[in-house]
Amino acid sequence: MRENTSKAVAVTYSPDFPAPIVVAKGEKRAAERLVALAGEYGIDIREDEKLAENLFFLDIGSMIPEELYEVMAEILSFVYLTRSKKNEQN
Repeated sequence: MRENTSKAVAVTYSPDFPAPIVVAKGEKRAAERLVALAGEYGIDIREDEKLAENLFFLDIGSMIPEELYEVMAEILSFVYLTRSKKNEQN
């Protein structure tokens, strides 16, 4: 678990969605728990404090706003590349 996780936001994306969607968020201890749960379930984690701050104000179930598409695309690319490398190693 990462030390001093002040805010964490979980998003999901599917090609069936018009944009990524906020599915969970938490502050302080809840953020630490969210990060821990993601780790336990093998969910990819990307630390980006600024992005977490921007996403934190969205309601759960909200789509990511258009002005954050570029950074979300970078994160999704990171996730897909990471998964691809893991699959190649197995």
